[in-house]
Amino acid sequence: MNGCSCSENKTGKNTPLTCCSQKIGEPAITRITSAWKFSDWLGSILVRFGWRRLNDRVAPGLYTIGEPNAHAPVFVSANYKLSFDHLRRGLAETPAYILVLDTKGVNVWCAAGKKSFSTTEVIARIRSSGLCDFVSHREIILPQLGAPGVRGFEITRETGFRVLYGPVRTADIHLFLKNGKTADRRMRTVRFDLIDRIKVIPIEVIFAGKWFFIPILLAFTLGWFGIIPPAFIPDYLLPLVIALILGTVAFPILLPLLPFRAFSLKGWILGVLGLTAYGWLLHRELFEALTLPLLFAPVTAFFALNFTGASTFTSLSGVKKETTRAIPMMIVSCLLGLVAAIWL
Repeated sequence: MNGCSCSENKTGKNTPLTCCSQKIGEPAITRITSAWKFSDWLGSILVRFGWRRLNDRVAPGLYTIGEPNAHAPVFVSANYKLSFDHLRRGLAETPAYILVLDTKGVNVWCAAGKKSFSTTEVIARIRSSGLCDFVSHREIILPQLGAPGVRGFEITRETGFRVLYGPVRTADIHLFLKNGKTADRRMRTVRFDLIDRIKVIPIEVIFAGKWFFIPILLAFTLGWFGIIPPAFIPDYLLPLVIALILGTVAFPILLPLLPFRAFSLKGWILGVLGLTAYGWLLHRELFEALTLPLLFAPVTAFFALNFTGASTFTSLSGVKKETTRAIPMMIVSCLLGLVAAIWL
């Protein structure tokens, strides 16, 4: 392998293809399997709880599944290991190439928004991997969720590789290939079903724990030893815990059922309902029952707003616009709750 293939231009002269490897010597290629090991399964669980999430990555470069020939499809992936692992598992019994981009360990969707899953990176990785030495066709299959970060026409112009977009879910890859590398409407539909939302709950809880669980544990301990008033726990600490659970666990589950479009407003309403019910059971007086929602519903709203980063229902511009409106609302609610608590 000489590291460069040639094509004939209109003048009849041989000229190097623009996609040729820019490295000296033979480009490296790594052979992998589609089967997951125990460590892969364990890692997929731990990363959902935030364990080494930013360091869970594979080396960028060219990989092979099975024994691909020059006609085998080429799939493009982020180097976030969970994304890479789901892709290779979806390619079971399908000889293929996987071109892994350097997305700094970020998944495809987020990397596209952060510009690390980009046109420049795709072009650079095609060239540095010497991809044109391994395949006779000129097609690469990108994940659909990476589309916002790339310009397909520019990739084609610079490398000669035509960009195709695969299905949203790796489980549809076999049908996609069977249909002649065509994704139907179902394959292109981005879903965020109950199971998808439940999978995100652990990392949401861990995120909340970094801010609140240690102070909560400390307050419970101080209350247990009588250092703080006994009434502090049921009056203020338990409502805070409830607000956290509503925002990180109940909200993802109930998301489509809650009224309004803004996540912060959805979360605030959920917090008001849950904390009002708790306050009524605790005090049996409407005014005192309403104090807790005013004070702690903004906590639920905050974590609901944070969930926009995990949801496929939102856009970056929409989130920015909502944030500017939601933060003042949360502050006003907290102040009203604080005034009511002091008055009582």
